[in-house]
Amino acid sequence: MCDEKPIGVLFVHGIGNQAQGDTLLGCAEPLYQWLERWLEGAEPKNATGSSAEREISSSIHIINADIQASNDSPAHTEWLLRIKQENGEIKETRLLLAEAWWVGSIMTPSFWASLKWAFQVGPSIVILHFTTLIKSVKHSSHG
Repeated sequence: MCDEKPIGVLFVHGIGNQAQGDTLLGCAEPLYQWLERWLEGAEPKNATGSSAEREISSSIHIINADIQASNDSPAHTEWLLRIKQENGEIKETRLLLAEAWWVGSIMTPSFWASLKWAFQVGPSIVILHFTTLIKSVKHSSHG
């Protein structure tokens, strides 16, 4: 029996110019491979019993994969995880993995706007850094 609501995993890309779907592929693929290896390790080492019994085991299946975002949904994939419990029952869980792609919604500031910001904020950062450094040196010399 499958859980009603899937477990959601959201991947958010870092700074850069990743294409839509790259972060989902880059994170979901190794996770899927790891889950496959983990589930294989959870299986009994000897394959005794009927072929029907051996078929009902822990596994992971891709139900849906859409790497291109649409107006309705982001790049995503849905998996079905089937884990054989100690009592022999199979527990099914759906996983919904999606990508938050925001690179297209951020405007890159111009060189001059960045330079202006650096001159406005830079001196404060330098003063704060050295003030903290001087306080820590003064504190360690008195302790």
